[in-house]
Amino acid sequence: MQQTDESPNLDLSSPSNIPAVAKATRRDRALDVLRGLAIVVMTTSHVAPVSRLNMVMHVSVWMSAADAFVLVSGATLGLRAAQATSAGRLNTWLVRRGLTLWCIHFLLSLTVIAVHHATGRLLAPEVAELGGWWRTVVLVVCFRVQPLDLMNILPMYVVFLLVSPLAVLMVRRGQALLVLLISAAIWFGAQRNPSLIPLPAPTSEEMVFSLAAWQFAFITGLVVGFSRDAIERKLRRRHALLGRLGACLVGIMFLAAQLQRPGLGSFRIVNSASAEHWISKQTWGSVHALYATGLLIVGYSLVRWWQALTQHRLVPMVVRVACNKLMKMVESIGQKSLRCFLLHLVPALLASAFQLQERELWLQELSVVAALAWIYGVAVVDSPGLPGLRRPR
Repeated sequence: MQQTDESPNLDLSSPSNIPAVAKATRRDRALDVLRGLAIVVMTTSHVAPVSRLNMVMHVSVWMSAADAFVLVSGATLGLRAAQATSAGRLNTWLVRRGLTLWCIHFLLSLTVIAVHHATGRLLAPEVAELGGWWRTVVLVVCFRVQPLDLMNILPMYVVFLLVSPLAVLMVRRGQALLVLLISAAIWFGAQRNPSLIPLPAPTSEEMVFSLAAWQFAFITGLVVGFSRDAIERKLRRRHALLGRLGACLVGIMFLAAQLQRPGLGSFRIVNSASAEHWISKQTWGSVHALYATGLLIVGYSLVRWWQALTQHRLVPMVVRVACNKLMKMVESIGQKSLRCFLLHLVPALLASAFQLQERELWLQELSVVAALAWIYGVAVVDSPGLPGLRRPR
């Protein structure tokens, strides 16, 4: 779809008068930036978790790259559902992509298990304990077993894609609130029983993500993305004060999160043991969910506000060029985020196999930079990609 450089006359005398978006496009560039940033943060965390770069990337605390990836993926799907002219074509694409990722996960998981079986280097269950190779294959296909080495996000994402056609159908029929309430009820059940939807089998290995809890993140993103324009209109015209209060609440939570850093133990304002249930990543605890969603909404608004500022040349040229170049690089990764997610597994698994986090710090920093360069390099190459991963036209 061809973009236009025309934009309406804007009163930019006050930041509150700058609209959230300066020009309409089929893609939401701000969502691409946030999704690309999620891949960058995920890469630094998985390749070299104790590196300085990863410490900078995780300044938010109480929030992980998985929050941004799942929420923004849901929002992107919601936005696409709102724009789609053919629901059938969109649903076909969702199922095809889900099945393609299922096959990719199966091959990757078996590879990790085989490497562990041969070398003992990666974190994976023992084939003998699973009952042999044939039973291992069946368990991996059914998502009953998944290696702990980075193989716990993709199966969850596959399930989201395969059930999303039903959610998209209901949202397009005006039943977004009902979808959100059903999802919230399942999430609430997961707070008491994380194995409500067991993925993987809770008796076989540790559960990193509760599927019953994290589906709420994806559905929340989907509903917000589908209703994006209506939400923005209400916030700009009627509920500007509500938006400012929400931003203040997120700011307060951000400051509170900083006080939980290990180096600031004497300034703790909550007891970490009693607060764990509320900020749990495994079950997407209530405070964790509110904070992550709010922080992403603030980040989304800031990115689009920056786009409006730079389009009207209200920022010094040097700053504008430097920031836009960096944002464009992150956006390029976000535009092919799923491919980049799969690609980041290569350096991440190598780092795990060779215990990179126990080696010299300079080697970790260098490895992270090399991994990011690898991902960005592939992202900017205009390759057709796997058939099941192409977007619907």
